[in-house]
Amino acid sequence: MDATNIADRIAAGEIGEKVPFERLFDATPTLIGVYRGPEHIYLYRNPAHARTFGVRPLIGSRLRDAIPELVTQGIVAKMGKVFEDGLPKLGMMRTARSQA
Repeated sequence: MDATNIADRIAAGEIGEKVPFERLFDATPTLIGVYRGPEHIYLYRNPAHARTFGVRPLIGSRLRDAIPELVTQGIVAKMGKVFEDGLPKLGMMRTARSQA
């Protein structure tokens, strides 16, 4: 089920608005990771994220430990700034390079 199909079905009243984010995120080709707290503890990653960063044990791990190349690329510091000020930074992962 893709994101457009879900939105159409909600609009048509076929399904309620509460759809688990995993189903929506799993269907998108964009890489998505969901983190908790200032240490960026992995809660979820979608299949596109797994394809980009390889098969690594991420869930429950700190981002800086799970994907250390993002520390040297400055991505973790940018994510820390987002956590501190609450302002989104679009496209910050476009420059990320995986060693997977």
